[in-house]
Amino acid sequence: MFKGLTRRPIAVLMVLIAVMVLGIAAIRKLPVSLVPDINIPQITVQVTSPDRSAREVNDLMLSSLRSQLVQVPHLKDIVCTAKDGGGLIEMTFEYGADADYIFIDVNERVDRATSGWDAREERPMIARASATDIPAFFINVSLKDAEHTGGTRLLEMSDFCRQVITRRLEQLPQVAMVDISGLLYPQLLIVPDMEKLRAIGADETALSSAIQSANVTLGSLSIRDGEYRFDVRFESSVVTREDVENVWLKLGGRTYQIKDLAQVREEQQRLKGMITADGRQCVTMAVIVPESLVA
Repeated sequence: MFKGLTRRPIAVLMVLIAVMVLGIAAIRKLPVSLVPDINIPQITVQVTSPDRSAREVNDLMLSSLRSQLVQVPHLKDIVCTAKDGGGLIEMTFEYGADADYIFIDVNERVDRATSGWDAREERPMIARASATDIPAFFINVSLKDAEHTGGTRLLEMSDFCRQVITRRLEQLPQVAMVDISGLLYPQLLIVPDMEKLRAIGADETALSSAIQSANVTLGSLSIRDGEYRFDVRFESSVVTREDVENVWLKLGGRTYQIKDLAQVREEQQRLKGMITADGRQCVTMAVIVPESLVA
């Protein structure tokens, strides 16, 4: 065998050159990364609700989400964990499944499940698990005339970033998730008219009791119609400023509304932190994509 190779030096040289060329081409195609690019078929849905107990989070939030997410194709396992102030849904899919399509499907089903939630509840955060996901770039959103617009415009900007921009970005197949910071949240301030209350022999506790009585959850009902099952929830929530103003209460043999006895204002919650860009308060969004796409 070796004698035959020595008799054909040109053929051996050509084979050696071809192997070297193929080796150089293969090396240039190999990805260079500190962490291997692993497509982990796992999606996590994080629910945040600081004012709810673990039982309320499970009954009012996780149950509706789970009923939608169990219908996602190629689902292998789903684990729901509820705790005071929030919950977590971990979904594991079969290897080889289209992670981009599944991520879009999960977002659509989460939007469908949360359509009946209170307006004060935050949209769940959805993240794809990957060992190489890193922030590709940051988007800062601020008002051009922030000093003259007041808190109302800042609240509208914050709500627009959370409800529109973040959802649109997460629908892109190249985006794993969007981590948003610097959000502002509203709060309702009720200022009672003490002169009117004293005139009818009442105090501010009557207003508080009326609002608590109107803000009730009656539970849910499961209805089955042939092959279909519907979950119907009965709820009377006081969420917006108009809801609070229109609450009825009976005092001294007469009926009043909250707006007749108090002033209801929507204000910005006290800030616990602030993010600024070019000297203006802003909302920042970290767009996270797989490292392979960044390279």
